[in-house]
Amino acid sequence: MIKVELIHKKDKLFGFKVYGHSGYDISGRDIVCAAVSSITQSVIIGLNKVICDNFCYCVDKKKPLVYVNISDYKESDIEKAQILLNTFKYTLRELVNEYRNYIKIEMKEDNGDEV
Repeated sequence: MIKVELIHKKDKLFGFKVYGHSGYDISGRDIVCAAVSSITQSVIIGLNKVICDNFCYCVDKKKPLVYVNISDYKESDIEKAQILLNTFKYTLRELVNEYRNYIKIEMKEDNGDEV
């Protein structure tokens, strides 16, 4: 199962952690994994363009894991990122509606921890 943790504080999203395998199909034919990967890459590219060219995120292909947290960024950048992060959240929710046995989303309060 793919697990997504959306990092929030109050009414703002500050990042996410995506990890695991969906198990929907074999590697290379897994449409659930492909969809989540595509959405995740899109939001990272968008955040890189919106926030800065040196936007920092973590990818660990061995686990697999993608981790993004912008809580230490300027308030103006956090505000600009909300559209992208909320679009990510709503798109994932639509995928969960179709593939609930393969994706799980959790809201996690930002407590300053890192991977």
